[in-house]
Amino acid sequence: MRRAVYGAVVVWNLLLSFGAGAQTISDGDFSSGWSSFLLTVTTPLPASDPSAMFVSTVIGSGGNPGGYLDTVQGYAGPNMGIHVAHMDANGTIDPAALGGLDGLTFSFDVNFFDYPGSPPAPSFAVGYRPLVEQGGVFFAGPTVVAVSPSWMSFVEPTAAASDFVSFNGTSAPDFSASGGLITVGFETWNGTGGPVWTSTHSGLDNFSVIVAPVPEPSGLIVLAGVAMLLTLRRWVFTG
Repeated sequence: MRRAVYGAVVVWNLLLSFGAGAQTISDGDFSSGWSSFLLTVTTPLPASDPSAMFVSTVIGSGGNPGGYLDTVQGYAGPNMGIHVAHMDANGTIDPAALGGLDGLTFSFDVNFFDYPGSPPAPSFAVGYRPLVEQGGVFFAGPTVVAVSPSWMSFVEPTAAASDFVSFNGTSAPDFSASGGLITVGFETWNGTGGPVWTSTHSGLDNFSVIVAPVPEPSGLIVLAGVAMLLTLRRWVFTG
């Protein structure tokens, strides 16, 4: 009977191990590892304004709660904008080590401090979107829009590789087990149709990415389940 019970426990632990391996990257105070820089973007629109400027600073208080990453960005048109990358050097993912990636779930809090933006051409919104870098190429995920002068929390739908759009390119990131190292971060962006200089002041806090590896083949789960049934059957007949 002891052998049967022990066998059931071993098989159950084996089953649990198939669901393990998810990785979480998070930062709520931005104390180290972050860098911000302009991205030169021609597509997707709006294209980068060559005169665009920004200042990103880690502020120790006033976040949700505690410290946060503060960004002021200015740009002009017509039909141009600004794209700023904020990348976490400590936020790296190795697809090979995880057997490939099933998807990434980004969450963060944002605040548009000077909503609707500075006159004479207020923007009424700041775009925030997940950003990944792989092999020197940047890929952006779906945009969320900050439209409130208070902290708002967002959880993006889990994004597959096909949900990311490259800047000035056509490919998606490689989430397979043969894909290269991935660094995560986020982008702040704005665009304008007019020629007037526009600026925005916003912040991001509680940055988090849940990394889901590719699930183990279902056949292994079936085999483990069969092994458990056989073990329990043996327990019934020998107990």
